[in-house]
Amino acid sequence: MTNELYPFKMMVNAGVMSIMTAHLEIPAFEKNTGYSLITL
Repeated sequence: MTNELYPFKMMVNAGVMSIMTAHLEIPAFEKNTGYSLITL
């Protein structure tokens, strides 16, 4: 997950005040738990 979060960390470090996320359903990544239910 480090690779996935890297761009967001860089944006926050650059001063971005907010980040808009989306709930996507991607069958290749989908297991049985929606990603919005996972706490980072």
